[in-house]
Amino acid sequence: ADGMYHLNGLVWIRGGSLTYTPDDGSEAVTLTGQLTSGKKALVGIGTKVLIFPDKAAFDTADGTLKPLGADWGGGGAARRGGSGRAQPSCHSYSVSGRGQWRPGRGGFGMRGASLPVRKVT
Repeated sequence: ADGMYHLNGLVWIRGGSLTYTPDDGSEAVTLTGQLTSGKKALVGIGTKVLIFPDKAAFDTADGTLKPLGADWGGGGAARRGGSGRAQPSCHSYSVSGRGQWRPGRGGFGMRGASLPVRKVT
């Protein structure tokens, strides 16, 4: 076995397949070809079993396996970069001022104001 964990039932991972046998006697769940082969580190949180290094979460409540991580999007549509991973919508900012050197006070700092920043579009 590549990994075993007990959370409301037995989660058993072998050769890229996951089998979950619930404690309540309901039907077992088997998922094949969704994980990589090799040793796993498994962590239980709530009803989920997190699977590393695959970065996946198996939910014992509904028998689903989902990738970990956020799907960033702007305007209702996720952007995907060259890697195929979701990319955050972001803006570039530039600094339009700087702090003054204040000897004996630990370096740079502003006197009673925050550093002015403007949005670059």
